[in-house]
Amino acid sequence: MLLPGFGCGEESISTSSDSESETSNDSSPKSLTQNLVYEMAVKRAGDAALLRAAVLSPQAGDKTVLFELNRPEVCHDGALVGIVSTFSQKTMSSLFKYPEVSRVEVTMYGATQDLATKNEVAVKVAVDRATAEKIDWFNVRDTNMSTLFTSFYIDTRVQANWQVEGGDSTPRSEQASTASASPST
Repeated sequence: MLLPGFGCGEESISTSSDSESETSNDSSPKSLTQNLVYEMAVKRAGDAALLRAAVLSPQAGDKTVLFELNRPEVCHDGALVGIVSTFSQKTMSSLFKYPEVSRVEVTMYGATQDLATKNEVAVKVAVDRATAEKIDWFNVRDTNMSTLFTSFYIDTRVQANWQVEGGDSTPRSEQASTASASPST
């Protein structure tokens, strides 16, 4: 099902009723693998072309999951934060069920609709395990990510359009970078 209200047409994030981390018929949880992380990302993005990368760190104990998304072709600047919010909500809520996951990062590239900015970070968020344990994933919205997540970056061009389109959250200064500075990793 495509999520309405993003202004991105059929490029919007899709949702699914099944969860990747739910148990199988034999009551043992699926093992967290690179393939599972990739499949989860494609399912949540709704279009494999939107996914640049889905990486599960190779460390044995504390694993970091990194997602990189391409800006949908027909998506206005104001909708990008909503897409990242929905994608983050759906993927992070599933991934933090795995005890070995210590951090999840989502980065969307394409600060403007101009192809010249396709490699510029538009929105980047990250959540660590300690923060994830405090989040009610059903209440994650584009307007509260800056206060709920461990880190939140939004390019100033995207932020200006997002606020015009209804986003009313301003990143906390200690968590956000400006467009002139590179987002922290």
